Amino acid sequence: MVTPDIHEISRLLAGSELFASLSTDALNELAIHAEVRTIPEKEVIFEKGALGSELFAILNGRVKISSFSEDGKEIIFTILESGNFFGETALLDGQNRSATCTAIEDCQMVVIEREGFTSYLQKYPALAINLLSLLSQRLRKKDEQVEEISFYQLPARLARKLLALAAEHGDVVGSRIDIAMNISQNELANMVCASRESVNKQLSQWAKDKLISLSSRLITIEDKDRLLEIGRKSER
Repeated sequence: MVTPDIHEISRLLAGSELFASLSTDALNELAIHAEVRTIPEKEVIFEKGALGSELFAILNGRVKISSFSEDGKEIIFTILESGNFFGETALLDGQNRSATCTAIEDCQMVVIEREGFTSYLQKYPALAINLLSLLSQRLRKKDEQVEEISFYQLPARLARKLLALAAEHGDVVGSRIDIAMNISQNELANMVCASRESVNKQLSQWAKDKLISLSSRLITIEDKDRLLEIGRKSER
């Protein structure tokens, strides 16, 4: 366990989307209740159904929030990176975790216990408002995911997911957009509720048609307009 001083933890918290707007003094106060923890690649941070008592803010690395069917099939709700936070739902309502969280790669994160965080919310209403705003954004994304699974076939779901990833993690290079996210085709398939084979086949076809280009685990969008058009079609 890494235990930097309070001021260092405060600086790290300032890089999180949840705490970025807080003053230095407020961050220092919150840092008293926090610790920095290192999570190795592929370690399960918590499982669905477990009692939740901690909030996590990612300093570096990536985690996936997912759920599994009885036969072991996985659906990935989202992949979170540096600056993101997670674990807030069970932390706020005191209930069990609603999904499983796994480290995709080695991670370092700030961890805050429930008691310290809830008392802090009462003292700083601005943080509660910020939290509600971010939670609302996540709820909208989940609604969109349910809609896509229900109404759209794979080409449209995949096109929409690539465009969403590009919007969140894209690096624009001329007319191209590099999705600056180290994501495997298996992870991408689990995000759109499809098999890896079907996603691989569709990506390969789009690469031949010059809509995208593939190199190692990097996906580049070459023709955003055509992907937008595909994303609007293929309703069931």
